[in-house]
Amino acid sequence: MPIVNIQYIDSITDHQKRQVIEQVTEVMVKVLNKKPESTYIVLQQIETENWGVNGQTVSDRRNNN
Repeated sequence: MPIVNIQYIDSITDHQKRQVIEQVTEVMVKVLNKKPESTYIVLQQIETENWGVNGQTVSDRRNNN
C-alpha cells in the first residue's frame, strides 16, 4: 500500500490536484505494479513562511528579489 506525500508552496487548482492524483497513481501502477485502489496520494499546501531554503523562508526570499 503506497502512500505518496506531495508538499507544495504555491496554490494549485482543483483540476491540477485531480491531474496530479490521477497521474501519480498511474505511475505507481505502471512502475511498481501497485493496485490503484490501494494507492494513496496526499497533497499538502505549505505556507511560504513555513517553508525554508538556504537559511530563509520562501516568503523572505521572494520579498528580497
